[in-house]
Amino acid sequence: MKNSNTYMPKNKLFHYIIFNKIKVNKINSYKHISFLLILFIIISSSFTLNGQKTKFTAFAPKEVKAGQRFNIVYELNNNKGKSFTKPNTPNLQVRNVSTSFSSSIKIVNGKTSTVNIQKYILSSVINKEGKITIPPATIKVNGKTYSSNKLTINVTQGVAVSNTNTNDNSQINDNKLKNKDIFLNFTTNKTEAYIGEPIYSFTKMFSRYHLSLSEFNPSDMADFWIQDLPMPNSVQAERTNINGVTYLTAILEKKLIFPQKTGTITIEPYNATFQLYDGWGFPAGTKKVVSNKKIIKVKPLPANKPKSFAGAVGQFDISISSDIEELEVDNAITIKLKISGSGNFGLFDNPKLNLPKRFEELMPDTKSNTRVTTTGIEGSKTYIYKYIARVPGDFTVKPIEFSYFDPKLKKYVTTRSNELNIKVLGDTSSAAYANYNTNTTRVEATELENDIRFIKTSSLELNKKENFIFGKLSFWLAYLIPLILFFGAIILLQKRIRQNANIDFVKSKKADKVSIKRLKTANKCMLDNNLDRFYEEITKALWGYVSDKLSIPVSELTRQTAAETLSNNNVDEKLINDFIKVIDLSETARYAQNGNGITPQTVYDEAGSIIANFEKNIYFFKKKS
Repeated sequence: MKNSNTYMPKNKLFHYIIFNKIKVNKINSYKHISFLLILFIIISSSFTLNGQKTKFTAFAPKEVKAGQRFNIVYELNNNKGKSFTKPNTPNLQVRNVSTSFSSSIKIVNGKTSTVNIQKYILSSVINKEGKITIPPATIKVNGKTYSSNKLTINVTQGVAVSNTNTNDNSQINDNKLKNKDIFLNFTTNKTEAYIGEPIYSFTKMFSRYHLSLSEFNPSDMADFWIQDLPMPNSVQAERTNINGVTYLTAILEKKLIFPQKTGTITIEPYNATFQLYDGWGFPAGTKKVVSNKKIIKVKPLPANKPKSFAGAVGQFDISISSDIEELEVDNAITIKLKISGSGNFGLFDNPKLNLPKRFEELMPDTKSNTRVTTTGIEGSKTYIYKYIARVPGDFTVKPIEFSYFDPKLKKYVTTRSNELNIKVLGDTSSAAYANYNTNTTRVEATELENDIRFIKTSSLELNKKENFIFGKLSFWLAYLIPLILFFGAIILLQKRIRQNANIDFVKSKKADKVSIKRLKTANKCMLDNNLDRFYEEITKALWGYVSDKLSIPVSELTRQTAAETLSNNNVDEKLINDFIKVIDLSETARYAQNGNGITPQTVYDEAGSIIANFEKNIYFFKKKS
């Protein structure tokens, strides 16, 4: 390196060589690093899968009843074991041992782990009352012995059967069973009731043996309206002492029954089949049991029924309310009639709400908030009526009468709702008011139109009968006119086919119909107070109309493109600004928390106005050739 231009100090030359060497091998280094990273992930996953700690845990209820069967569960996590040894305690009787195994893979934050669970389930019984301690169980895993935790169970007085009835080593023979050993008792809280009055009934099992229900057949109570009472998912037996004899008892069914006819009604016996078990919990035969029958005397209601009585039996109250007290003409009002109390909800007719003929009634709705109890169906039922006010003025809904029969008082009771005042604002001098302010409704007018009409008294115009028409002008016209119409129809049909082939033309032609349909949907949503759907339909109606009329794809449709295209088609600038304003009003009312004072009716009226103005200036939308 004698040339001064190429001279480089030794220390800089060394760094230069090293730097260029690293630069040359940089790409290959990335490949090696990627390979090592993947290998590290696989090895880490392997350690995660196999490096989890083995656990052997016992689970059991903290409290059980004496004689009640329960499960003790031993779980071995993250491994497989063998040589399971159950705990040995004199007060614990293990009736059955079952095993299960499950495996699952979990990925949490990029870490993969396998969870293996091996379970030993001991079906057990403890007959001695008090606090019982169960020692640990053991299991071997890969030659190593693991012990579970010990358990402490509080045993309370329960369903243990006395040794005089069964013992753990005996088998139950069917010929030893007596009628008093297992029986069903069908009970009602009343043997005499009025028609429509609720009666609480239940079927109870009594047994001196351990058993399970195999089949249960209720009686067919065709003369009653039946409502089932809630029952637990699993029936828990309890111990009951009757005349010194201990029985296992359980309620199999609870019902609320409403008699639907008067006279003496006999409820036929129920029947059930039970599976019997010996002291070790093994099947020991079946037994079919039949219950007692029940006779109910049903009395008719008194004859002096009020006019407002519709079949209600029980104790009820009635109230009426409205969502608003003051509204504009052609706006909707919702009136709620609420009946609350306890009785035979569902068996009486809906109360009638009669508003003046100036209100147009929409489809009513009903909401129930009731529950079945042992005394009757309690809660409330709300009848929702919707009306549209067509004429301004002050209107009063008189109190609604509702009568029911009270079985406790043994007489009819009439209750009345509050009075409701409605004020409708509008112009009383309009033509609509004059049309509605008559005693004849649209229904009555329709009936008159189809009624018998008056005899015609004016003179009749009769034509002289001609013998022949051949060769006359009418004869040739009868041939020529249909022929002309036929060819004209063909020409119009071909023109229609060409037009329908033009998709943009079809969309432009039907734009007003589609927008009107969406506005009707928006109006319905506004009446139903579904404001989110209302503003969505308003926006679709406006954008869809402009898209179809101007043949602009929806994906390209923005305020700027719409305004530019409308302006290029000689649409008035004020009309364009009104269109943008309505779009902004709709979106502001939809997404603003309080709508900035904008009402849905304002948005609806503005949207209808802008579309109507577009239709009046329809020639502006024709594209320049």
